[in-house]
Amino acid sequence: MSKENEVVEETAKVEDVTVEVKSTAVDPTAEIAKQFAEFKSASEAGNKDAKDTFEKAVTDIQAEIKSIRTAAARTTAADNIAEALETKSAEMSAFRDYLVTGDTVKYKTAVLNTTNAGEGDSVVPQSIQESIIALVQAETPMRSVATVVSGSQPKLIQPVQTGNAAAAWSSELAERTATNSASFADVEMTAHELYALPSCTLAFLEDSLGSVENFLVNTISEAFSIAENQGFTNGDGTANTPEGITHFIGATGSQGIKSVAAGDAAAITADELLKLQVEIPTAGRASGRYMMNSTTLFAAMTLKNGQGDYIFRPATQASSDGVLGTIWGRGVVENPEMADIGTGESPVLFGKLSDFYVYDRIGMTIVQDLVTTPSRKRWYVRKRVGSSVLTGQNLVALINA
Repeated sequence: MSKENEVVEETAKVEDVTVEVKSTAVDPTAEIAKQFAEFKSASEAGNKDAKDTFEKAVTDIQAEIKSIRTAAARTTAADNIAEALETKSAEMSAFRDYLVTGDTVKYKTAVLNTTNAGEGDSVVPQSIQESIIALVQAETPMRSVATVVSGSQPKLIQPVQTGNAAAAWSSELAERTATNSASFADVEMTAHELYALPSCTLAFLEDSLGSVENFLVNTISEAFSIAENQGFTNGDGTANTPEGITHFIGATGSQGIKSVAAGDAAAITADELLKLQVEIPTAGRASGRYMMNSTTLFAAMTLKNGQGDYIFRPATQASSDGVLGTIWGRGVVENPEMADIGTGESPVLFGKLSDFYVYDRIGMTIVQDLVTTPSRKRWYVRKRVGSSVLTGQNLVALINA
């Protein structure tokens, strides 16, 4: 980053809680546009160092955009906790005491809704749950593009139309025969258990009572976001994992995602990326986006069309889901869990990514552990979440031969 990209630090305080928030004075997408312009100029001039310089710039700016989005989400989390402390002081005070002392009875008495907790569990206050969800949303690429729904059942059953109703031509007096009705199938999403076990020293609790809520929110959200993005991208539905989007590449039935074979096991071409767009129906193409990791994204950024122009176009402003630009006129989402370019790999997905569904079973619970490690307190925090492709007809993958 250049020196003029000054970092402005702000501090949001919630009672004794101090949250450091960093934001940049310059739009990161404007910076990547500048870097891309410099790369094009240097590349055309035959500067071999331009590739490494630009690749590092892309990586740095992607990290900065994620940092900005996360900082904004952390500010929201701090605001939620501050509001809860003001409007639900009895509940939050009891929750804080519970985190420090383990007084389950007092806390359950203060919380109105304990129906989602099992024996020995306690329900995490709604404001804390919302703060964790806000951070997970900001840090998980798959959540930012998926359709997220919630419910109270162990499974979400979603009907999907698998065939269209038929019609027939006829003359004025000819006999009419029955035509086929639309056909449907049910897609089931099981809510699997996801947990985190953050811990801290007893001295931390004694010396920093005011920050324990924010400590939990930040630690749990980071753990959940990493695990969720891995599961939502590459989970195979076994070993208590959700069904990730890549699990459906080559699958049969209405959920299956078809593929296009790349001509090279170690590279992708501009024409192959364009071909992905025409492999899905027009409706999916119109709202389609590419998804790939940063290594593949850089490779795509260096590709040119028949007129010698780069097919990548930097975004003019930052978007909520981290899109840095477009390829062949369609947005690009960076997901670190996507595979690198290589034999038998699927480094690029294209299509209507919102046809991937995430199901959150409402309710998040917490149990304390003071026994496992002396001098430390651990909290077992659990939630239940599942995912699946609703329909694969609007998605297509590029596979290296």
